[in-house]
Amino acid sequence: MEFSHALSLLGLLAACAVTGYLIGRLIRERPSEVERRRPRIVASTAYLRDALNGNLSTHSRFKCCFDCVYLCCAEVAEVQGCHIEDLCHPTPEVIAIGLSAIKGSGEQLRTAELLAAWVIAASPELPAVPIKTACTLAKSIRRKTIVELS
Repeated sequence: MEFSHALSLLGLLAACAVTGYLIGRLIRERPSEVERRRPRIVASTAYLRDALNGNLSTHSRFKCCFDCVYLCCAEVAEVQGCHIEDLCHPTPEVIAIGLSAIKGSGEQLRTAELLAAWVIAASPELPAVPIKTACTLAKSIRRKTIVELS
C-alpha cells in the first residue's frame, strides 16, 4: 500500500513539473526571426543579459553595454551597405551609421560615442555615464535594431 501511495505521489509531482514547464514556455518571450537568424543579434542578446547582471563588475557591465550596442549598429550598418569588414573596429562610424538608420536620438548617439571612446582608450576608469543609462541605451538600441531588421 505504501509503495502505491509513493508512486502516486511521484506521478503527481511529475505532472506538476511538466505543467510548470509548459506554462513557462507559454509565458516566456520567444525570440523573433531576426534574433534567431543573425549572429550579431544573438550575441547582442547575451551581452545585454550580462550588462543587466548586477553580480558582474561595473566595468564588465559597461563593456557588455557597449558590445551590445556596437553589434546592433554593425548589423544595421551592414544592411545599409556599409562594408564594415574593411574598418578597424570598434569605430564611431559604425555607431553613427547604425544609430542614424534606426533613428536613435542625439542623446543616444552621445552616450554610445562616449562608451566607444572609453572602449577605444581601454581606460581602467569607468565612463562618465551612469550604468543605468548605459543599460537603458543597450536595451533601446537592441529593440530598435530588431524592429528595423524585421
